[in-house]
Amino acid sequence: MGDFKINGVTPTNIQLNSMDVQKIYNGSELVWPPSTPSGQVEICNLIWTDTNSNETELIAGGNIPILTNQAAWYSAWQAQTPAACYVDFDLNNSSYGLIYNYWARTAVKPPTGFRLPTSNDFNTLANSPCFT
Repeated sequence: MGDFKINGVTPTNIQLNSMDVQKIYNGSELVWPPSTPSGQVEICNLIWTDTNSNETELIAGGNIPILTNQAAWYSAWQAQTPAACYVDFDLNNSSYGLIYNYWARTAVKPPTGFRLPTSNDFNTLANSPCFT
């Protein structure tokens, strides 16, 4: 997929002779407007959600506990038990999404159509020329 940018920024509105431009192609490939669905963003040809996760459903059934203090977080870590918490263990920070511990990464059921990013995904981001 092409990536149309002006001075490093993907434009939101383009006009030509005071008329709105509907689409821009590079050959037969649509490069603008971005074809990524709302709520998602494309980075280096990978599609990512642009919202933080609040998923608590476990793949094996049930729900992951949402911990409310550092002692419980440490206990879950020591027991190698999947767990999550809000920033500063404060429910008022729920808009930031949940923070998951190491063991939750493979236990929490991802939303439909999503998956856990792989090390290859992160390597693509870290080593991709799309950031230069």
